[in-house]
Amino acid sequence: MYTINLNEKNDRLVELIEKVMQGEEVTILCDDGSSFELLPTKNKPFRPTFGSAKGLIQISDNFDEPIEGFEAYQP
Repeated sequence: MYTINLNEKNDRLVELIEKVMQGEEVTILCDDGSSFELLPTKNKPFRPTFGSAKGLIQISDNFDEPIEGFEAYQP
């Protein structure tokens, strides 16, 4: 883990981000004793959003017509 004082972080922000990108955890300490952590995030698997397939699916004109050979199963 890498620790830095809050006063130094503005001058070294790019360096801190690079450390996090390499997998390190960075802790920023404030004068009042509080602290913040910069942590690397994991790539989340793609999750499609509602409506994202709009226009990609087509239904044929004969969709509702009876299927040949299935007459015995129709009401």
